[in-house]
Amino acid sequence: SPASFKDYGYSAQEIKIISHARLMEYPRARLIKSPEKSDIYYLYERQGKIMKIKIPSPAVFNSYSDNSWDDVVKVSQIDINNYPSVKLVKVIGGVQIYYLEGNTKRYVSEASFINNKFNRDDVMEISQKHFDSYQTGSPM
Repeated sequence: SPASFKDYGYSAQEIKIISHARLMEYPRARLIKSPEKSDIYYLYERQGKIMKIKIPSPAVFNSYSDNSWDDVVKVSQIDINNYPSVKLVKVIGGVQIYYLEGNTKRYVSEASFINNKFNRDDVMEISQKHFDSYQTGSPM
């Protein structure tokens, strides 16, 4: 966004036009944080949609073998705020889907999934340790 662009201190004169192929040579950030806060987020991408999920602790961070502290990229809080939060999760390899509300997970029955018009592409698989970091609330 223009606000984010300004927040980084860039000017329009610094913009360079490159090919899509060249742009795709740059790695995508998967782990992000704001310079002002300690919160780390994982960026989940599926079907062209990018959502964020907070990594609540170092233990949860380390529960993902692909995570490396060196891969955490500092970005503007404006950018972090622009990503919608993951709301639907299941344990890696699991079948039960849960809805996240703050620090609480709520089981979503098949009927509730359909009634709420949830999308299966929005369900993120998370580690057992990450799943266990949420309190269990009443089912939906």
